[in-house]
Amino acid sequence: MIGQDWHVTNDGRCNAGNMMSQAEELTRPYRLYRFLTDLEDVLERLTDDQLRLKAIAPLVRQLLNSAEWLQILPLQPDPDTGWAVTMLYDEPFFP
Repeated sequence: MIGQDWHVTNDGRCNAGNMMSQAEELTRPYRLYRFLTDLEDVLERLTDDQLRLKAIAPLVRQLLNSAEWLQILPLQPDPDTGWAVTMLYDEPFFP
């Protein structure tokens, strides 16, 4: 299934782009460290912010689709302290 990504400009114009298809996704989960490395590569390679956004959008979508740890339910704060803590990410160990 292919959908669309939308980029909204400062003047309110909406520009559509194509999403990556399921077949184009990696067979392995897209790990946070890979996303950060890919992000760093894009920022070093491109200087135009519009081009950067176009290059980064598929990476963000891939991370969101692949990282179950981002699907966190909101926690209720502890009544005594007034806050709650959850671990966002724990890289699995693969021997």
